[in-house]
Amino acid sequence: MAGEFYIEQLQLSREVKELRQTLTSVVEKLRGKAPAWGSTSSSWSSESDVISVGEAGGRLLLHSLVLGVGELSGSVLTVRMYLKVAGGEQKVYQQEFGRDDRTEALWIVNGSVGIHDMLRVTLQSSDPADDGRPVHYDYMVQEM
Repeated sequence: MAGEFYIEQLQLSREVKELRQTLTSVVEKLRGKAPAWGSTSSSWSSESDVISVGEAGGRLLLHSLVLGVGELSGSVLTVRMYLKVAGGEQKVYQQEFGRDDRTEALWIVNGSVGIHDMLRVTLQSSDPADDGRPVHYDYMVQEM
């Protein structure tokens, strides 16, 4: 009957609209979020937070993380990262950079790594004179 065809056509039109909305959402996620950057100052002579990436319950692909340490003079800089593992925060990365081993910026993540909840990045300098100096950061993420 003509009425049935109209109802089926209307249902098909709704399904196509929902499919378009779903595809648009997927494409937006694939584009990734805008790069984030900034700077922070702290008492770097003891381990201090530089940045936290992500949020509770979230899932992200971290594609790049760079720390700008050109204004620090410590002979050794230690970078650590913490992530929730089995319900509790645990250290998942630690690396020391000597003065001769580093450039003005350290590429800490170069490639894709999946993170859930919050990834916390810290820094510690061997030189108390670095306290209060800025550390810059730049990172790129994509929703999963």
